[in-house]
Amino acid sequence: MKKPSQKAQQEVSYDYTLPADTIKVQANALAMGCMAALRDFPNVLVKRDEIETQARAGCVTLKNSYTGVKGKQLTNDFTQFCELFIKQYVECYVSNAQGYELDQAFYLKNKNRVDEIGAVVAYHVLVEDYAAQLSGQKK
Repeated sequence: MKKPSQKAQQEVSYDYTLPADTIKVQANALAMGCMAALRDFPNVLVKRDEIETQARAGCVTLKNSYTGVKGKQLTNDFTQFCELFIKQYVECYVSNAQGYELDQAFYLKNKNRVDEIGAVVAYHVLVEDYAAQLSGQKK
């Protein structure tokens, strides 16, 4: 197979360049896991392999959203992206699902907040909060 020219490689831009964007991947995965648990409650997934499958499907969906977009790709290392994403997504999903089971007031507080500001805004707020936490900047 022919290797892409240096010019062709430079024309591609990535939303997640790894390893530099590790925190960005993790923060997005945490936010997606959190939002998925909120969406699924009270019928949350309980088997870890099912949650991992849901997370992996999210990775593929993200990757496929770049198909046909000239000069754009999701990441320079899809395997590493998936490893980072799935780990964080599963941890956050499980943690939130368990929290909702133990304390439905916690669920209602989060659901009401998302309903107030909208899912897209809530997602972006979560990404910012998680990124700050992961980088050691308490928010």
